Amino acid sequence: MSFDFSHNPFRILGLSGAASQAAMDAAARRLRIYPDPAAIPPTPFDLPTLGPLPRTPTDIEQALAALYDPLTRIDARLFWFTADHPPSLADFPDPRSADSRHNALIRTLCFQNPPAPEWFPRFEEHALAPDTLPWLIDLEHAGDFEKAATPDEVAAALQAFPAHCAAGYLPRSRAAIERVDLPTLLPIAALLHTAKFPQVRALLPQLLDVLEDNMARRCDAFDAQLREGLRTNEQFPFSFYPKNLALTQDVAAAIDSTLSPFLRHLPELAPDDPDRIARIRYQVGLLLALLALGWDWSGRFINAEETYEKALGMVAGSPAEARIRDDLERIRPKARQQRDEVERGRAQHAAAQRTLQRGPNVGAGWVGLNTDAPITLATTQHTAFTPPIAKRRLHPALRFFIGIAVLFLLAVAVVAMLVYTDTPAQPAVPSPPQATAPPAPRPAPPPAIIDDYGPLLRLRPHLTPNSPFADANHEP
Repeated sequence: MSFDFSHNPFRILGLSGAASQAAMDAAARRLRIYPDPAAIPPTPFDLPTLGPLPRTPTDIEQALAALYDPLTRIDARLFWFTADHPPSLADFPDPRSADSRHNALIRTLCFQNPPAPEWFPRFEEHALAPDTLPWLIDLEHAGDFEKAATPDEVAAALQAFPAHCAAGYLPRSRAAIERVDLPTLLPIAALLHTAKFPQVRALLPQLLDVLEDNMARRCDAFDAQLREGLRTNEQFPFSFYPKNLALTQDVAAAIDSTLSPFLRHLPELAPDDPDRIARIRYQVGLLLALLALGWDWSGRFINAEETYEKALGMVAGSPAEARIRDDLERIRPKARQQRDEVERGRAQHAAAQRTLQRGPNVGAGWVGLNTDAPITLATTQHTAFTPPIAKRRLHPALRFFIGIAVLFLLAVAVVAMLVYTDTPAQPAVPSPPQATAPPAPRPAPPPAIIDDYGPLLRLRPHLTPNSPFADANHEP
């Protein structure tokens, strides 16, 4: 069982753990005369830092009944002060006295519950000390109880004392697992594994059960997220690359931050439980195989190959090994081709950098090249990097359809030109009449010239006898 200082029966009655039955009865009678718990005078054992102090009539009667029971009384004494007053921080324990050691340990628990892992061995040493059991038996006999505990009952309670102190580590471990707080979890697991008492070591499987359930729940959530979001088309997968890549990167980052830390430290957390380690690795391996498929459907074949290799190592010896191995062999040629393209792009990138470094005017026309950026194959652990000058080769089917589309557009343009030239021009729509000024009067003709032969009968100076427009009876 776990311990609760705020509801310790000795604290409620305001007594030391070494009090006798007579002192318990007297304390209960003294507290009963106050109908209002707020009117009860304080005692040295109230210790407000431990929390509220329940002292209603019901609480007083329950505390007295608990101290009448031998087993409950021994447990309450193990988790309370046995001195006349609680020791202060200035009091140094005497390691040769069981009473002094006990009070120092209880003071530690009052300020830190459960104790720090580095303090826990002192509780075990106190329980194993040769003078601790005789001291507790003497306290029980000195109390003059109507029903005293036997030495075997006292010994059993003392053996369970370290386990009661360590029980507080389970809630702290559960919180550390939720936060992925390995600096808190690892010392607790090591403490439980190396404990001297079997009751303390029995708490380690409970901690590992919490860890395994937590990892299984996370794996199921990531698996559902990938299956719901990943989509592709074998003939035209390129349009699905951006969405699949964003989803795969998010899940990969979540796996790195929540599952990978526990996987790296599984041998330390469960050194004597290989079956549990195999179960956890198998479930994470299946998740990594699905994540590798997400890299494949995102066009990141190098990342897919690396993830399949990790998954294969985790499911070795299981029925899923053959399927993952087949997927790995399928992706290897694509990863090799992409790796070659990246290497060529890196070489060209390095050559361009060397060209730019020769002088300020050399290569000044190069556009989009950042000479300060480092050359890396991946911006993150899972994101492949393609240099800016690396060329991607289009899929043959895609190139075929692009050619058909270009020919179709050319044919449409030619037909449009032919139709435009054969169509007669439409008559222009006459514009509305505009208001104009009246025409100027014509000048008067010059007066007729009369020669010496009389009036001019005909004025045809431009006609000649041979002109086709002359009269037929014209004579020279």
